Amino acid sequence: MALGLLDDHVRHCMHRGALDGGSEAMAEEMMATVGCLMR
Repeated sequence: MALGLLDDHVRHCMHRGALDGGSEAMAEEMMATVGCLMR
């Protein structure tokens, strides 16, 4: 559940802040990294 909330927050913030159109890839990379850290 915590990862889901973080995922929503990250995607929202990156969507607002990304200017180059790569926000989806950045969000996926960040969430994969956080997921690895939580294992």
